[in-house]
Amino acid sequence: TGVRLPDTGEKFPGMLSDIRVGATYKTELDNGMTGGAIFEFGSPSDKPFASGDEILVNASGYLRIPRDEQSAWLVLVNFSNNRDFLANVPIPGFAYAYRPDQKLTLVGGIPFSMVRWRPADRWTVEGSFFIPRTAFAKLSYQLTDPLQLYAAFDWTNQRYFRHERRDDDDRLFYFQKRALAGARWQIDPDCFLDLSGGWAFDRFWFEGEDYGDRGDNRIDISDGPVMQMRFVLKF
Repeated sequence: TGVRLPDTGEKFPGMLSDIRVGATYKTELDNGMTGGAIFEFGSPSDKPFASGDEILVNASGYLRIPRDEQSAWLVLVNFSNNRDFLANVPIPGFAYAYRPDQKLTLVGGIPFSMVRWRPADRWTVEGSFFIPRTAFAKLSYQLTDPLQLYAAFDWTNQRYFRHERRDDDDRLFYFQKRALAGARWQIDPDCFLDLSGGWAFDRFWFEGEDYGDRGDNRIDISDGPVMQMRFVLKF
C-alpha cells in the first residue's frame, strides 16, 4: 500500500519475513539434574540478511534441579538482540515447577510462568505469561480422539529489523491482542491442521528501540475480524 511511517515519511515495507534456523541441546547429568541450551540465528526483516544490521541472535541456557519426584527448580539465562525490552542484555530467570500428576503442571517464576490443568475428562485449561507483554490462555474440549475444539486469547508482538532504518538500534514492532475460537484436527502424531477465527484488537505498529518508544512512527490499526489456518508437520 502507500502507507508511510508518520514521523519520518519513509515507506512502510511491502513485505516482512522472519527466517530462522536453530538448534537445541539437552543432557542428563550424573547428579540427576538436566541441562540444556537453545540457539537461534535468523533475520526478521523486509530484506533478510541484506547486512549485519538485520541479524537476529537468540540464545538460552537452562538447568533443571529436581527437588523430589513431583517438583524441581529451574534456573536459566537468555540473550536476545530482538526483545521488546532490554535487547542485547542477558536476562537471568528462576522458576519452580510442580507436577503432582498427569492432570496438573505448574511453573511459577520470573520471567516466565505457565499452567496446564485437566479439571475433568476431555477438558484442558492452559495459560502462560512472559514478562512483560506476552500472554496466552486456552480452554479446550477433546470432542473425539483426533478433534479438539477450543477458545483462546493471546497478547503477542513481532519485531523486525527494517533495512536502511535511520537508527540501527530501532526495530519495527507490531502488537496485537486476539480472542479466537477454533478446531484442531490431529491427522497423525506428527501432523495437525488448525482452523480458527475471532476478533483482533489493540493493534498497532511503531518503530523504536523498545516499548517505551511506542509513540514513534506509530500506525494504529482498527479492531476487526481475523481468520487463520495452520498446517504443522514435524520431522
